[in-house]
Amino acid sequence: MKVRDNITKEVIEILLIAVLLGLLLSNVGCTVSRECGGVRGRDLSPCLSKERQEMVLGWCEEAEELRKKLATSEGVIAGFSKKVQEFEDLADVLRDELMYKDFRIKELEAECEKRAVVEYVEITEGDWLSKFASDFYGDVRLWPFIWWDEGNREAIEVATGQANPDLIVPGISLLIPAQSNYSKEQKGAAVRWHNQRYECGAD
Repeated sequence: MKVRDNITKEVIEILLIAVLLGLLLSNVGCTVSRECGGVRGRDLSPCLSKERQEMVLGWCEEAEELRKKLATSEGVIAGFSKKVQEFEDLADVLRDELMYKDFRIKELEAECEKRAVVEYVEITEGDWLSKFASDFYGDVRLWPFIWWDEGNREAIEVATGQANPDLIVPGISLLIPAQSNYSKEQKGAAVRWHNQRYECGAD
């Protein structure tokens, strides 16, 4: 944008110089063509001294150079405008991607916070410890985290008459321990127990 602004400023300066030159030549009564070549070869002595004539011819040559620069500048501006548009389109795409990533990060942070909070759940028909492990830990194999809680084992045993993690019945309230309560080694032990109990094999 800075480059385009500089070029635009230069074009405006060129146009102003051309306008002022035209006004000046008009005031002294000299006829000059649009290309300014009309002055060349003309006898300007009726309205200008020799020194002034040389000055006007110099102005005309300068104006011609300025017109050439103007034509070149217009092409450069068009090229830069196209590039600027391409960069603006790319910026829009990157902005959308960044917004999505920010949104996704917030989702993940909320999910992590949810998994770190200790909660109580009430068992309903069709519930399993692995289901709660998936909901709160994101991994069905971590259901031993729930089973290892002494209060949970006692509640299941009282309700079913057996200390069996596969026997949970509606109406039982279980505590969902925070995943952060368990170490990396304990997580590995939970996965191994799951694999052995359900013959899933090692990871």
